[in-house]
Amino acid sequence: MLWLKRLTASKMKPVGIPDFNKAPWRTINLSGTELRFKNPSQTTGIFAEHFPDRFYLYGEDYELWPDGLGMTQDIFKSGWSFFDHLIWGEGSVGGLDVYIQVQRRHPHNRSIDSLFKDEDARQWIQRINDNSFNDSDSDQNWIYPRAAHELPISEINGTAFYSYKATDWPHTWKSYFETPITDDHLLIFRFNPSSWHKHLINDLDTVSEAAEKTVQSFMENVHIKLSDDALRCQAVYQSPSSCPA
Repeated sequence: MLWLKRLTASKMKPVGIPDFNKAPWRTINLSGTELRFKNPSQTTGIFAEHFPDRFYLYGEDYELWPDGLGMTQDIFKSGWSFFDHLIWGEGSVGGLDVYIQVQRRHPHNRSIDSLFKDEDARQWIQRINDNSFNDSDSDQNWIYPRAAHELPISEINGTAFYSYKATDWPHTWKSYFETPITDDHLLIFRFNPSSWHKHLINDLDTVSEAAEKTVQSFMENVHIKLSDDALRCQAVYQSPSSCPA
């Protein structure tokens, strides 16, 4: 039990990292593409929203971007808290939230051919990041891959992800894993850590390390099985005429 573990916990040895080996599986159907991942019990109280096990990729349940080029929809959220000593500690010393999102290219946006094409996907991701992390009204100074060709690729359970981190050192960081699932859709895993300290990256605790470990464990249990239509599009590098809308 968590409270027993907290009797030996500290800021340098927080507890609360979810046990993915014992966690149940969660499956979400994305218009024939199957997303499967381990879903440990949530230990943060910020997400009361229910997310269905099926999402229609070409439906209208999206939030349109201000520039009109695309849209986004959350399909899953969860989070876990990390704790120090039960009696002598602060309580929750940080945590990690995960957001799973679908990005969709607007039907009128023909600036790229297909998100299955590496060059197009990189261009798409880079444009979004440049807009997101370069807000002139923000005092944050994000460090992230500044060129499309710098985006690393990681293969996880047979799926290639554009995987990268954005860091506002020493305050915080965010981890991203993104992969195309149609010509027009990108599936995104975004991880946001938090800390009791104003600097997530510090010498007073190991919350950042606990968050990193949780990200790794979560992604190791992600499995994506593309639909037959998506596989055909992927195989031909997405000639739009050969891929059903």
